[in-house]
Amino acid sequence: MQRNSIPRSHPFIPMNAPACRTILHLRMEYTLYFGPKKLVLTSAPPANTTGQHAAPVIPFTQQADMQTAKKAIGQSPSVYLVAPDTALLLEAAKAHFAFIQAAGGLVQNASGEVLLIYRKGKWDLPKGKLDPGEDLPTCAVREVGEETGVGQLSIIQPLSPTYHTYFMAGQHCLKESHWYLMRTQHTGPMQPQLEEDIEACIWVDPKKLAGYLTNTHPSIADVISEAAPLL
Repeated sequence: MQRNSIPRSHPFIPMNAPACRTILHLRMEYTLYFGPKKLVLTSAPPANTTGQHAAPVIPFTQQADMQTAKKAIGQSPSVYLVAPDTALLLEAAKAHFAFIQAAGGLVQNASGEVLLIYRKGKWDLPKGKLDPGEDLPTCAVREVGEETGVGQLSIIQPLSPTYHTYFMAGQHCLKESHWYLMRTQHTGPMQPQLEEDIEACIWVDPKKLAGYLTNTHPSIADVISEAAPLL
C-alpha cells in the first residue's frame, strides 16, 4: 500500500518510531467510495467477472473510460477500473473531480482506548482539510486538536490514505484523507467542535470497536480495520 514518507525529525513523530513504518510501498489498488458504493482502481480484476451479480470490469485506455466507470456506479454496488499502472489510474480519477486533501488521526490514549467522534449521525475519526503551506502530519495533529480538544499528540506511524466522493456547492469532490496512528497522554475533558457538526467525542475499548463499525463510513471502517492489529 502506498504511504506518504514522513521525515523522522518531524516534531510529532517520536525518534524511536520504527523506521520501516515510513517506507513507501507500491499499492496494487485504490478504492474510491461513492457513499456505500465503490470504484476500485486496480491492476488485477476480480476472478469472477461473469454472472448476473458480477461487478462491472472496465479496462482503462482513455479518460472517457473514467466517465464510463462513474456512470456504472449508479447501476452496481462496485465497479472495477483496470490498468497496469494504478498510480496513473488515480491521477486520471482526480482529473474528474474537485480534488481535496485532508488529514486526520486514529488516536489511542494511555489506557489503549481509541478516540471516536459522532458527526452527522455517524461514528467517525477526526480529520480536516489541509491548509495552504501545511504538511500532512501537522494538519492531522491540528485537526484532531481542533475537533476534539485532545492535545499531547505523537504520531506513531502513517496508515493508508482513503478516498471518498461527495457533492459540495455544485461540485463533485474527491477527498484524499491521509491517516496517522497517534498516541496521547491527554487525560482531561474533550471538547467536540460544534461548528463542524461534532456532537460527541468518546474513548472506546478496541475490543468494542466492532459495535461502532455498523454505523460508520466505509472508508473509516477501512482505517480502523487496518489499524486493528496495532491497537
